[in-house]
Amino acid sequence: MVVIGNWEKASYGKNLKKQYAEHKNIYMISSIYNIKKLNAFRKNALYYVHGHSAGGTNPSLVEAMSLGLSIIAFDVVYNRETTENKAIYFENSDALCKIICDLTDEQLKQNADEMRQVAESRYKWSIVVRKYENLLKI
Repeated sequence: MVVIGNWEKASYGKNLKKQYAEHKNIYMISSIYNIKKLNAFRKNALYYVHGHSAGGTNPSLVEAMSLGLSIIAFDVVYNRETTENKAIYFENSDALCKIICDLTDEQLKQNADEMRQVAESRYKWSIVVRKYENLLKI
């Protein structure tokens, strides 16, 4: 498992990185801001777990959807709105573990296709620009 995050910002992250440092099947990589490098990880992922609990339309979530990844997202209104209620949602760590253990390849593929369709119908620049143009017309 590869987990990319800002592990050095808070004591919680530092403790997690230290706790899992010896696990041979868990890689805790520091934040990556180079989009090409980040997308190389994303494109090879089986699924994308979006744990953000606040905000609005999160760019990393939309980027993962655009890549056609299956999305497992924390169950909050922002994530449901962004994914049109079509992602797979979890409320806590136990629910996330159960989802990961129970998902089939077929479910992952179906969800990935749905996520790409949502991204293509809502988040392409041409669509966003057209919506702003319509909004600003007087």
